[in-house]
Amino acid sequence: MEIQAQSPALSNPGASIPLERLADDRTIPEGDRLKEACRQFEAVLVRQILGEGQKPMVASKDNLNAGGSSIYRDMVNAQMADQMTRGDGIGLSRALSHELSRRQSPANANSGAPKS
Repeated sequence: MEIQAQSPALSNPGASIPLERLADDRTIPEGDRLKEACRQFEAVLVRQILGEGQKPMVASKDNLNAGGSSIYRDMVNAQMADQMTRGDGIGLSRALSHELSRRQSPANANSGAPKS
């Protein structure tokens, strides 16, 4: 029996499109574009959390000359954040996507919600 891995691009058509082009791509349904934008936003936050967690608490001479290694550390953080937010992620993208789609739906536009 052969089991093939499912590509994230198959489950979410917008998964391989950079955020800058995602908004203008009309071949992807609106809901999928919103979910992918929220996932990428969550990935940015996770990337920042990972980066802050790796900073040294006390500066030393060794840390001052670590410029080259910080590039690789940033690349690893970006990949880890991207993989962590695929699927269920940490839940922020799902909540944000739900809230934004609820606010966008025409049925809720006239629901009598209080205006600010």
